[in-house]
Amino acid sequence: MTYEEALERYLVDLKASGYSVKGIERKGSLLRNWLSYALALFHPGVSGMLEKINQLYFYYRKKIYHDVERAKREEVQHFLNILKREREKIAPFNLYLFLGEYQKRFLTNNLDGKQKLGAIISFCRAVGFEVKLHTITEKLYLQCFDYLQSLSVERVAGYSRLFFIYCFEKGWLSFNPHEKQRFPYTRTFESDFIEGAESGVWRERLKGYIHYLQFERNLSDGGIDYQVRKLKVFTGWCDTQEVKEVDLNDIKRFIEKKQKDGVKDSTIGKYLSIIRYFFDFLVEKGQMKKNPVKELRIKYRAYSQGEVLNELEVNRVIECLENEVYQTKGAGEIEKMMVHFRAVRDLCLFQIFTFIGLRLSEVAGMKFSDIDFVNRSIKITGKGNKGYRHKTRNILINEYLWNTFTRYLKVRNYPGQEWVWILFKGAPMRSSGINKVITTRVKQAGINKRISPHRLRATCASLYVKKGMDPFTLKTLMGHQSIATTMDKYAQLTEEELRAIWKKTNPLAGIDDE
Repeated sequence: MTYEEALERYLVDLKASGYSVKGIERKGSLLRNWLSYALALFHPGVSGMLEKINQLYFYYRKKIYHDVERAKREEVQHFLNILKREREKIAPFNLYLFLGEYQKRFLTNNLDGKQKLGAIISFCRAVGFEVKLHTITEKLYLQCFDYLQSLSVERVAGYSRLFFIYCFEKGWLSFNPHEKQRFPYTRTFESDFIEGAESGVWRERLKGYIHYLQFERNLSDGGIDYQVRKLKVFTGWCDTQEVKEVDLNDIKRFIEKKQKDGVKDSTIGKYLSIIRYFFDFLVEKGQMKKNPVKELRIKYRAYSQGEVLNELEVNRVIECLENEVYQTKGAGEIEKMMVHFRAVRDLCLFQIFTFIGLRLSEVAGMKFSDIDFVNRSIKITGKGNKGYRHKTRNILINEYLWNTFTRYLKVRNYPGQEWVWILFKGAPMRSSGINKVITTRVKQAGINKRISPHRLRATCASLYVKKGMDPFTLKTLMGHQSIATTMDKYAQLTEEELRAIWKKTNPLAGIDDE
């Protein structure tokens, strides 16, 4: 299967899928002009292929012709002659670099340079059409994708990625081009994150602390990121102020600066708490004599419980989403198909959070390998460092939620994507995207509450307690180590609800109702 043949099949299938004629023409034009050219630039076998061409072919008016005007044929022949001489000098040969040098040396000072370069580019595009799909490797795909992203041509990189995904789903590619999940804390562990504009002794100490948190404390990436981002600010200030040994006055100066910058007292309390742990580490390592933060009284913000949904409000959100699913079912236009897909997906996400109380990170990190389709269960990997502290639990899915989940799988048209929750075009959803889905859908249902995935987790716990679930079962479902965490922070009940549960579950109920 050549690139040209695959592209024609792709455009035919787009038409059958409901895309507009104008949209198909735009995609086809961009892929013919730019992706075929990128394939010719970076394919390792193309420079050798060019030498073996006896009859001159190149791309012209959306088809490949050999009987073009003499000037263009002569220019392409001139290009091939120079290419042959250069290939004898250089090994391995890079067509991308050669074209840049060819333009600089032979076309820059020529009045007809742009026209001649156009002939060369068209010729290379035609060569790209002849590339066999089975010879395209993941490395070549990434080179082409990076090149297309560097261009100022709108959407060409995105269209190219979707085309490669189509080819993979058809079995024409040997690698999986689906976009990988982008984890939000990766930047924290990159080598240049700590240095910033200024480097110094405190930044170096922070690097040692990061290593300690990773490999000795075994904290999760999110927990490390939370501490490091604040310590980066503090250590940068210490290095800028040329502080050698931090004392209480230095801490007070740092607090005053943060207050002048408009930082809230609760955030300053978090700074001090994290700095105290950092200094404890330095004292233990002999890099500080004492911890001056211990002399301060840190004001901790009392934990405030957020809002949760009651049973009527949960049903209202589900009903709102079900109506949207019903209204867009069987739509032939691509725009309505997108609305239908999102409604089915969002309904499933809402039910996942509300009925089994998963964390946002657990849902965002869900892969198909975690799903047991036989036993109807999901293996959940909880919080903690992957190598040591990760806890797993298997959650059984009831028939109602399983039916919603299988309905989502039917409209999810990318079986090669390992991540369960995706966008309409196949890219995996990030935590921020899932969070936005939940907040938006609750508002659309006319509920004036600040509801996030985490508040749906609390909703789940409260609803189960109201139904009479015992605390130990709920603790296991929520993935908590301590039952106090389950009951204190998640299970929110009114006095009337507590009395109703007491009457239903207490063996002495009815003896004394006072």
